[in-house]
Amino acid sequence: LASSSPVAVSMERADDVDVLSFEAVAPNIYSFSCSITGGFGSVNLALSDETGGVLSQTSSSFVYEATESGKRFIQVRNDFGGTPRLSCKLQNLGPDDHGDTIADSTPILVGAGASAGTLETFDDRDVFSFTAIEGHVYRFDCSLSPSGNCSTRVLSPTGAEEAMGSSVAWEASTAGTYYLEVRSDWGIEIGTYTYALTDLGMDDHGDTFATASALGLNPPPQSGSLEEPSDKDVFSFQAVELHIYRVSCTALSGAHCGVKVFASSGALITSSDPYGFASAVVAYEAGAAGTYYVEVSMESPSSVGTDYTYWVEDLGIDDHGDDVSTASPASVGDSGAAKLEFPGDVDAFAFTPAAGRIYQLGCNRGTLTRCDLAVADATGTTLHSISTPYDGKILFEARSGDPVVFTVGEASPYSYGRAEGTYTWSITDVGTDDHGDTVASATPAVLPMTARSAQLEA
Repeated sequence: LASSSPVAVSMERADDVDVLSFEAVAPNIYSFSCSITGGFGSVNLALSDETGGVLSQTSSSFVYEATESGKRFIQVRNDFGGTPRLSCKLQNLGPDDHGDTIADSTPILVGAGASAGTLETFDDRDVFSFTAIEGHVYRFDCSLSPSGNCSTRVLSPTGAEEAMGSSVAWEASTAGTYYLEVRSDWGIEIGTYTYALTDLGMDDHGDTFATASALGLNPPPQSGSLEEPSDKDVFSFQAVELHIYRVSCTALSGAHCGVKVFASSGALITSSDPYGFASAVVAYEAGAAGTYYVEVSMESPSSVGTDYTYWVEDLGIDDHGDDVSTASPASVGDSGAAKLEFPGDVDAFAFTPAAGRIYQLGCNRGTLTRCDLAVADATGTTLHSISTPYDGKILFEARSGDPVVFTVGEASPYSYGRAEGTYTWSITDVGTDDHGDTVASATPAVLPMTARSAQLEA
């Protein structure tokens, strides 16, 4: 066979095999393909060396990289018993444009802009090398036509895998020569790809409490960058005891923001939804004055980082206490406007009922999305509770004249699935039970008994 010159091949019988040969020169890459020009049927192709060892088997085409020079043989075998006529062509594609190993990697320049490469065979891999600066974050973008997906591995100076993805970003943990290995995703494509290597510089914010960036409160939204997938940006701020703080983060580029708040001791106070959304908002009440830490990370799986905006707000003091010990005093007949300042906030109201009286404890939503209501005794033991996405109420009969606590909201260590917003509350005496609840307090009945109306008050 002569390179780039079509040759006619005919399958004259069902078991026909035609053998073609060519001189392979290492390290050139050769492609061979056949197309049907007449008749019907199909063929199988097998490439072998001079010893008969099979190098490739396929149906209509193959690409082969010669690791040694010598004669190669191509068997064109009839398939399905037809008599197709074929036009076949061998092409010498020349040497691989980039080496396949660390030893023969191609040096590239950081910040040189986009360049092109070619994956000539399905198992081809192109390896590049460059010198990294310790602590700098690098991003390697790669796009393979037509799918757009490369498979890129980052190898450290010792050969250990540092990152993997189509496009990747990572922080160089040590100075030295790093390697970038490019393959087709799942090894199912060949073709041209573009690539570019960028130095993103040092991390914009520290990853630990010790290297945290100091935050001001109530500023306009600030910009940050998670330069690579495992990056964490940590901020610190000074909190006032019993003030409520809200932390907001919005990720760009389709990524998901994650936020955690820690006390100065390192204890986790609250965190955003672990399932991830582009925006994350958490709020909490500072139990003590001191330094608090905010950690921003990327929740969504990705091989590169994302830019984001963030801010911290001081919302002031909670309008009502959260539990039995801090409940706001109230009286029967009272009502008022209130607000759950953050998801997980609870507003508690303490009042003294009269034994045997029935009370309606109400919640009418403003911006609040749901009413989570409960009534508890002075020890904190829950007597009744409801949860509804609508306006809600609890009806309960006081068994004694001991104080009780009416709460709106549901405490939780997490921000997701909890309510915040405005509402109005009320405590109303609706009278006494029309009939007793036990055998001892049963209403006497005289037979024959006519139909009468009654009410289940609670």
